[in-house]
Amino acid sequence: MIESRLIVGLSRTKIEEILPFGTDSVGDDIVALNKWAVPHWDEVETVSIVAVKINKTTAETIINRLKLINNNNQKVMMAWLNWGWGIDENLKDWQVIINFYKINYQDKCFMQFVKELND
Repeated sequence: MIESRLIVGLSRTKIEEILPFGTDSVGDDIVALNKWAVPHWDEVETVSIVAVKINKTTAETIINRLKLINNNNQKVMMAWLNWGWGIDENLKDWQVIINFYKINYQDKCFMQFVKELND
């Protein structure tokens, strides 16, 4: 049976790699985070804000990196509140949980296949 959730690790070094200096916008940076976290990103139609969760410490590290590379604290905070990841304090530092039931893929056949495997 396919699990609906996946826990992966994320480090400070990986955050710096995903969010380098010289990016175009906070929105592009948040998309880069999602491209890293969500498998088959090019097939995604919608992602719920709670599809990807981290704990408070990891969120603070990501937000601080976004502030550093974007030089606009207010814009970063608004973008993170609107499009950032959810918080789950039960997760350990540097863990990311991905809930596939909160991700809608474009290919309906793929989703049907996943549903059938879960049944």
